[in-house]
Amino acid sequence: MISSFLDPSTYRFLPCDDKIEAETIIINEAKAHYAQVNANSSSSNQSSTVTPINKNERQDNQSIFLQNLFIACGFEPQTTTSIFKPSTIKEELAQYVTTISSYQSFSQYWYEKKDCLPILSSIVRKYNIMCSTSIDCESSFSIAGFVQRKNRSSLSPSTLRYSMLLREQNK
Repeated sequence: MISSFLDPSTYRFLPCDDKIEAETIIINEAKAHYAQVNANSSSSNQSSTVTPINKNERQDNQSIFLQNLFIACGFEPQTTTSIFKPSTIKEELAQYVTTISSYQSFSQYWYEKKDCLPILSSIVRKYNIMCSTSIDCESSFSIAGFVQRKNRSSLSPSTLRYSMLLREQNK
């Protein structure tokens, strides 16, 4: 359901109940991700030392210095257009729903929106992008699965016999 919700070509065919349920699952997934990130960052912050100069202040001073240097050298300062980055998963979902109708292709949409929707794009990478031979029945018929499967690489007599049988049938 999450995969269908995050795919522009199938989103419009989902019933409203499924859309609401998928949104709830995605919000819970994002909250769990944030909780894990916050737990990791709080443990790393406890072991770090406090610096007297704030990093943001240092970066601001450096950017002002570089801007003054460019002006002194005769270069015009270029203003960059900032990309809107929603701060919460609900804002990202709202932006996703409003912009999805103009796209037909899954890959085109997420290629263009990966920077605008960082939380959703990480969920898309988790749910929608998978190895095609990850299922056992598919990997038994693929050469890559034949080589990569862990139980086929062991040399037990029964595994070796079944592997030889599959290999002979594959020729």
